[in-house]
Amino acid sequence: MGVRQRSLRYFGQKLRLAEKLQEQARQQNFSSRSILGCITTTANNVYFRPETAERLGIRAERLCIKAEPAEVCLKDIANDLFNQKNQRRVYAEIIPNQKIAIDFSSPNIAKPFHVGHLSSTIIGNFICNLKRDIGDEVVGINYLGDWGTQFGLLSAGFQQFGDAKRLKEEPLKHLFEVYVKSNQLAEKDKEFRQKALDDFAKLEMGDKELRKMWFDFRHISLKEYFKIYSKLGVKFDLIQGESSFHIDSQELISTLRKQRFLEENRDLQGLYLSEDTFVPLMKSNGSSLYMTRDICAAISRHKQLNVNTLYYVVDNAQAKHFSDLQKCLDKIMKGSIRIVHVKFGRIKGLSTRDGQVVLLDDLIEEAQLRALKGMQEANTTRVSPEEYDKISLDLALTALYVNMLKTRRQKNETFDWEKCFSLKGDSGISLQYCHARLCSIREANEIEPNYHEEVLDEFLQDSHVCEALILLSQMEECLLRSDATLESSELVQYLFKLGHAINKAVKTARVANEKNFKLAETRLMLFDRLKESLAHGLKLIGARPLTKM
Repeated sequence: MGVRQRSLRYFGQKLRLAEKLQEQARQQNFSSRSILGCITTTANNVYFRPETAERLGIRAERLCIKAEPAEVCLKDIANDLFNQKNQRRVYAEIIPNQKIAIDFSSPNIAKPFHVGHLSSTIIGNFICNLKRDIGDEVVGINYLGDWGTQFGLLSAGFQQFGDAKRLKEEPLKHLFEVYVKSNQLAEKDKEFRQKALDDFAKLEMGDKELRKMWFDFRHISLKEYFKIYSKLGVKFDLIQGESSFHIDSQELISTLRKQRFLEENRDLQGLYLSEDTFVPLMKSNGSSLYMTRDICAAISRHKQLNVNTLYYVVDNAQAKHFSDLQKCLDKIMKGSIRIVHVKFGRIKGLSTRDGQVVLLDDLIEEAQLRALKGMQEANTTRVSPEEYDKISLDLALTALYVNMLKTRRQKNETFDWEKCFSLKGDSGISLQYCHARLCSIREANEIEPNYHEEVLDEFLQDSHVCEALILLSQMEECLLRSDATLESSELVQYLFKLGHAINKAVKTARVANEKNFKLAETRLMLFDRLKESLAHGLKLIGARPLTKM
């Protein structure tokens, strides 16, 4: 089949199909953005795939979505992929965008970072990256647990168990030890528990000594946390804390009381969401609760940031809390704020011998040692000893990120070090190896990547080249499916397929010693496009693509 006129080539056909599907979705009040993720490309056509729609929760039959496949060929696909620089943005001008806030990571002060925090941090960072890439305006928020009864326990405990010298030497570790001891004592000693409750009530009323202690503990925690965020390569647009909303909480209670929404139940004041569902908002001593501050934070974000949709990346255990938060906001704000709870499961197999959860610093250290050992034992490593530390950290983080993001997020997973660091299996290490391999092919050849349409017939005789081209053409839809489901596994599984295709293509589509100069340059162009797409995917999950291993 000959090459068609430009207006009828691959991207044009794809865009026409997308616009038809979007119009049908809009007419039926369905997400015109999600529907684009259901488009797929083969060697012969571009079409709407009902099975994909079902997987995304779109019942195509009920919505009567119909569209005839658009005929294309591999020549069309190759022409457009090689002639247009950004092949991932075919739908850029027709995708409806939005402004959203994403609340993720959100550790509690005085507690070391552990694996549970890592899950929220990495999933949240991925969603921020993905939505920005699609074109959304995103405000990434770290909402610190820096207020509440936990501080009362910490202040009462520090007065009893605290050591100023140890606080200076091992700040977060010592604060956590104090917190654990305080919790244990509060369970046995009613007087101590009451002191903790009183301390928090005094803090809310502005006690100067407690305020200073709270500020010091918060500062210590933040300093340690941001060392970790720097190592992880994670940034936030806004740092908030529960403490920012304790005054708003009192004002909210006052407003609800005036509106006669506030009711009493066993010395607590709150809202009845139904006849048998009561949500407490204030304790008998007048101090606020976590839910009260969450309501105030949501209202503040809605008003100050001008966002209607708020994402919270928090584990499955908090499902009821966020369900109640949505209902409270519906009652107070008349449905103007939408909550999306991005739930995730637990990671099993990451605990110490005495059953304690593994701290993040220890996890990263172990991962980096494994990555370093792999480099040192490899006969083909191109990394100099001076670069070992930096590259082993990048490999360690990539291995952990990919391992965490490769499965559906609500699934409980058992951590396996061997699978996490496998070079032969589907892992972050194997993806980095593919990227580094493509970089070395480019460096090893003096020619530049160029597309020569006249060698296209010979170029497409390689089935592995054709497979790689088809996969390249499917990346934008993959990102839209990931967006529709908030599932990182959509992207990571795609990257695994891309990695397999790369490994096959580099064996058969030789560049070095190829006598046909134009064919060699066209193959190098393919590898360049593959490298760009793989690097883009790695960056979206939070990893730094490596040029050598």
